[in-house]
Amino acid sequence: MSEGNPLAKGAAWMNGEIMPINEARLPVNDWGILHSDITYDVVPVRDGAFFRLPDYMERFRASRASLRLDIGMDEAAIGAALHRMVAASGLRDSYVAMVASRGVPLIWLSNAHQPISSAALAKLLPLNTASRSCSCAAVSYSRPTMCGPKTSVTW
Repeated sequence: MSEGNPLAKGAAWMNGEIMPINEARLPVNDWGILHSDITYDVVPVRDGAFFRLPDYMERFRASRASLRLDIGMDEAAIGAALHRMVAASGLRDSYVAMVASRGVPLIWLSNAHQPISSAALAKLLPLNTASRSCSCAAVSYSRPTMCGPKTSVTW
């Protein structure tokens, strides 16, 4: 991992742009966040190569189809974006999460509901991350701890 590479701690791909993972953002009114209208799949990268990428891509395609999420990209474009992101990061052992969200609803005009634009996001993180939490765009979560009567779950 290159110390000078800003993508070496994790990268995100959004709207055709590769950026450091901590710069990726999703709007708080994205239906993926508000209504769990989202799907994902995670593919490992070992020694700089994807493991069984076509299988993961097919499962991700099927998940998107079942939710009728059209992200405006075909499998070739998604694969190219994933390969570009892994190459740019320099991460040889990592995992890539492909995420498709319903997106933000467009403005309601004249009482006619306009279609919702779907959003696509991919994130790449090293396998040896020290934290058990995950940061994806503007949403951070960690695995909940076991709760007793006087404790709460932290997401």
